[in-house]
Amino acid sequence: AAGYRFKAKDPIPDPRYPADQQVMVGPIPGDIEHDVIYNNLRSIFQSRGAVCFMFIHKSAVKDSITGNQIKFGYVVFAEKGIAQKVLKEETVTFGGGHKISVKPMGKSK
Repeated sequence: AAGYRFKAKDPIPDPRYPADQQVMVGPIPGDIEHDVIYNNLRSIFQSRGAVCFMFIHKSAVKDSITGNQIKFGYVVFAEKGIAQKVLKEETVTFGGGHKISVKPMGKSK
């Protein structure tokens, strides 16, 4: 089995989990410490419902529009309904008002 790699520019769902339980998060400000981002987002998402898996890129990339350093990641929820509820919110906010976008993973079939 080929290893799955999350790509923010073309986020396809992680094949290990149902696609409709996954959401992409980002852009996230790249100047925030990785552990802070991960722990804050994980607690935000777990407050919505059970999280099976979460991944945030360790290295930031340069935003082609703003030039700022940004990171992306994704979350897999235990239930489709939780993922859909989070997607309806469109953003989550943490640490001093950083609004982080939440989008569907890839093309839904």
